[in-house]
Amino acid sequence: MAPSCDILAASDDLVRRVERMEGERRDHEIIVFDLSESVSEDAAALMTVLALFLGLTFAPGDIVASFRIPVRGTSRGRPLVVRLNTVARRNELQARSRRQRARLVASLICPSWPGDSVSLRERATAAERRVFGEASRLARLHGIGYVWMRRGVTYFRVSEGSRAFRYVSPEETCGGSWGSFPWPLPVGSLIGWSLGLTDSARV
Repeated sequence: MAPSCDILAASDDLVRRVERMEGERRDHEIIVFDLSESVSEDAAALMTVLALFLGLTFAPGDIVASFRIPVRGTSRGRPLVVRLNTVARRNELQARSRRQRARLVASLICPSWPGDSVSLRERATAAERRVFGEASRLARLHGIGYVWMRRGVTYFRVSEGSRAFRYVSPEETCGGSWGSFPWPLPVGSLIGWSLGLTDSARV
């Protein structure tokens, strides 16, 4: 017997609620890559030092949770997830890390920390990471260095201070693939057509 419409609707509603709850939780989290790991580390203390380096002082209670997550094929330590008490606090930390990314080197943050560059990103789903990775690869290919994610949405900026655009994968708009576009393209075409960008508010 086929499930009733009421059962299907209730199931869909439950899925949406769970996804919304997961999204709200991720909105409070930031993930730190390539930060060396030690057996007896205090993850919250590491994040406090990193934030202070970026000019942000955490008050007691700002960090709700901090933990490492498993990952395959890394020699620099597992990624560190930090959950903050407000989305605004997370956004401020991420914005500061973007502005100072050239200085985000472990040994500059703390002389006793081994390793090289450290990066901070917001926590995202697999699909959101795929779109971000796609945009990042194309940006590197065309010498454009301003790609970031905010609340699961990838944004793109041609140069510092220029207008920001939302990045939309061709698969979302026309079912195409990157291989179908005639690379290389001038920056104007890259922004206006080939990358499927839509105009957005300045961010």
